[in-house]
Amino acid sequence: MRSKELKLLALTLLVSALPARAALIEVAEEPPVDSDPAIRAVFTPEVAQALLSSSTSEIHELTPVEESEARAAGHLHDDPSTWGRPWFIVKAGLGLPNLIGAYIEIFVRREWTVGIGTGTGLLPPVIEGTIRWRPDATCWGCDGKNFLSLGFGIDPAVYWTQGLFHGNTGVMVTASVDLLYIHRFTEHFGLTLGTQLGVGGVTEFGGTQSFKVEPTFKINLIQVGFAF
Repeated sequence: MRSKELKLLALTLLVSALPARAALIEVAEEPPVDSDPAIRAVFTPEVAQALLSSSTSEIHELTPVEESEARAAGHLHDDPSTWGRPWFIVKAGLGLPNLIGAYIEIFVRREWTVGIGTGTGLLPPVIEGTIRWRPDATCWGCDGKNFLSLGFGIDPAVYWTQGLFHGNTGVMVTASVDLLYIHRFTEHFGLTLGTQLGVGGVTEFGGTQSFKVEPTFKINLIQVGFAF
């Protein structure tokens, strides 16, 4: 096999192993006096031809500084299909028993999020948490610009009927399903729209009544916010 064919095969293997948005090719030519010996370019057929005709070349993953410089010069462009999951989501909701609420959801793993929020309405002010599973199997476009996820969660919550140190303490636990859509303008900024339905049980401590668990439900008719 000729030298140029070997170079082409090596180039194909190396580029296929690198993230598309982090590939930079430097072609070192014999420079004239007082010139820059490195020619930088996004990977294109023209760059491949330059590589094949070059005696020395280097392919490496960009450092954060190099990536910033390449973007500023217009040599590197994001591929929205490779953005991955957001960092976190901030959202507000309308529903029952919380007529209004505010929540934050943080991606701690690719398919797992944790969250905390507060709301008020039919119950006294409620503090609630969530552990949510957003599997790839029910997530469409979730590494890209338009993200649609069907998630499944366990949502514990606590409230106090007459203030933190007075009255009864209520504990509510629900299992919920939610539908979340995100339209991203950049990798870490987008608008969110969603809805959620949950069922579970609630009980109160501190009163004279015997321990009893009653069925309950949770509905967030609409949730809107921002993804980062």
